[in-house]
Amino acid sequence: MVKTRNIQKYIVQLIVECFATCILIVFGEAGIANYKFARPTCQSIFPIALTFGIGIYTGNIMSKK
Repeated sequence: MVKTRNIQKYIVQLIVECFATCILIVFGEAGIANYKFARPTCQSIFPIALTFGIGIYTGNIMSKK
């Protein structure tokens, strides 16, 4: 049988994962918007990759204890 303490731990982990995913999406979309609207002649996708990397790193740090 699943103990109450384990259920609470799973719920907290689920909430943190959802928040970390939200941060990843916000950072990634900001990078894409900056690429599309600020520099229309730029051909490099490095800023997009960098912002998604920062979003993944931030979400990973937030989900660890």
